[in-house]
Amino acid sequence: MNPRRFLFLSGTTLVALGGLGVLGYLQRISHASLFRPPSWINWVHLCVGMGALAIAARGTKRMQAGVVLFPAVLGTTMGLAGLAFGGVAARRFDVPDLADPSDHLAHLTVGLLALWAWRERSRDLRGAHST
Repeated sequence: MNPRRFLFLSGTTLVALGGLGVLGYLQRISHASLFRPPSWINWVHLCVGMGALAIAARGTKRMQAGVVLFPAVLGTTMGLAGLAFGGVAARRFDVPDLADPSDHLAHLTVGLLALWAWRERSRDLRGAHST
């Protein structure tokens, strides 16, 4: 995994999920909270996915590596916090979906994949300097 590959993979996934959500198809897949985000989240996923694809296609290796650090930190933090405190937050704020671990596990997976890609940035950047 490298930053460019992560951006293509995650960008494609986000565009698909966001597009399916905006069109109303995502909710038909499952009752898990992962497939039932608020409608504004579908638009965020769609836009961020398009941005990720643009940076993967046209960004420099250094830019790609820098951008990948954001989901590495945010995804890992959101995933771990959701798994640790989702049940408590669900009761406290009366939002039952927060207790469902599917969304938290998805964010944690994205964060860990991004961290893997970010850690490989030095190998990717060394290859850029030798060409």
